[in-house]
Amino acid sequence: MADHRPNKGWLVFFGVSLFLALAYVGYGRWRHSQLNKALRDPDPVVRIDAVRKAGKEGYADLLVKAMKDDDPDIRCVAAGSLRSVGSHDAEQVRALLEASNDEHKYVREKALDTLRYLPARARKYIYKAVDEQDPRFRAGAAYALVYVPGEIMGREDPPPRPPQDKQIVVSLMTHLLKDDNVEVRKAASFCLFSYHLEIEEALRVRSALEQSPEETDQDARDLADRLKRVAEQQSR
Repeated sequence: MADHRPNKGWLVFFGVSLFLALAYVGYGRWRHSQLNKALRDPDPVVRIDAVRKAGKEGYADLLVKAMKDDDPDIRCVAAGSLRSVGSHDAEQVRALLEASNDEHKYVREKALDTLRYLPARARKYIYKAVDEQDPRFRAGAAYALVYVPGEIMGREDPPPRPPQDKQIVVSLMTHLLKDDNVEVRKAASFCLFSYHLEIEEALRVRSALEQSPEETDQDARDLADRLKRVAEQQSR
């Protein structure tokens, strides 16, 4: 008669595996708690060390929290770490867009660099920022959607984009050319320079520029004039 009793070896293996899994989860929670505590330390050296460790261990939520730190160096490291950590969801993209308006140039540049190198799944959150009420987010989204080939920067190209990404970006930026905020219009013009316009796209850009507010800002006027010339050339 067959013996249907459980094999003791399998029971031991299952028990040990379960114990190790629970221990791993417990350690992860403890480690997260410790790093979270370190982010509140008055010493910025302790906080920046915690940010670097959070990045290595994949705690995206702690990096988002660190991007509100009073120390710009900590905000910069956190922004850079988000490039390869986390699910790159709406909260993370929003934190990076906020940092793209930081008072410190190197923090702004790091945030935009991270945004431009996020995977395809994050692009939809940048698209949505074009409709934000705060013009800083609209401008940040425009700068984040700039396409910079890796050969220009001496590194790899940005990751693959979603289908129709170029067409979506050009359409969004064409709309922003008529924005009531001059900084947004400048950002949209700057973004459009990084894409080749098809004939129909170039015609729409020309039309948008003709409908946009009259530029009193010299930089905005120069950008608009230059973009108009490019659109005229590419619409032929």
